[in-house]
Amino acid sequence: MSKVMLVGCDLETGGLNGYETLASGERVHGAAYYPILEMAFVVCDEQLNEGFSFSVGIWNESFLERMGPWALEAHTKSGLIDQLRNHSGKHDAVFSNNADAERFVIEKLQALGVTKYDRKAKTGAVIFGNSIGFDASYLDAQMPELKDFFHYRTIDVSSIDLLRQTAWAQFCLPKAEKQYSHTAMSDIYETLLELRGYTDYLERPSADVLMSRDNPLGWKMEELLGKVAAELAVKTKRLEESLAGDLADEVIRNNLRIRESLLKAQSIQFSTMKSFEKLGPDRGPSSPRI
Repeated sequence: MSKVMLVGCDLETGGLNGYETLASGERVHGAAYYPILEMAFVVCDEQLNEGFSFSVGIWNESFLERMGPWALEAHTKSGLIDQLRNHSGKHDAVFSNNADAERFVIEKLQALGVTKYDRKAKTGAVIFGNSIGFDASYLDAQMPELKDFFHYRTIDVSSIDLLRQTAWAQFCLPKAEKQYSHTAMSDIYETLLELRGYTDYLERPSADVLMSRDNPLGWKMEELLGKVAAELAVKTKRLEESLAGDLADEVIRNNLRIRESLLKAQSIQFSTMKSFEKLGPDRGPSSPRI
């Protein structure tokens, strides 16, 4: 049986990853120029069950000369730079150079049973993360052996979120709540929870329809009403394109009336949910507000 390990990855860096012109006039590529400050990994099986996690820091005082203004301010404010400088954070290790950090990560993964991806056997490590192309570009530029440890294909969770807002809007995928604390470990755990949220939503049971304490993976009423209304609009358009005559006119009129009622009911439910906000934030079906 093929064994694939899904490895969440997030980096904190000294800047962006595109081409930039420095104040000196020198043009550089961020992924090769700006330092990697922190790396966090969370290792899961194919079903996103977490096995273990670890983080690594990298710090050298020379990094201060190679950090963009936003990154320097953000990582100073978060305390990350002080944690790296003083080895006072919760990192498994802090190194002064990329080579030692890269070696540590690879050996750590291997010691815990994660193997380099084998394209023929289709086994080994595949990385995922939000905008994972950013992180992969830094690994490719500064830690190529670690980049090569993973499958060349990656799982970009940000793409799912963008589809949730656009082409997949009719499926009403849940929106992930994020803190944007800009620490590698907290960010990758948020990404894992986001990916699990999408997965749980797609695996929701078909017996009971509406979400409740007993059916936490069911539909929220406002989402279900919107989905039915959207499906009905598609069916109505097909009728308009393929059927003519009195029967078609009657069915189309009925569909439009039903859709109008569904959207009205959805609006009423949104009003109800707005009223519930007075009782506190929505914590999901496992902790109902009433």
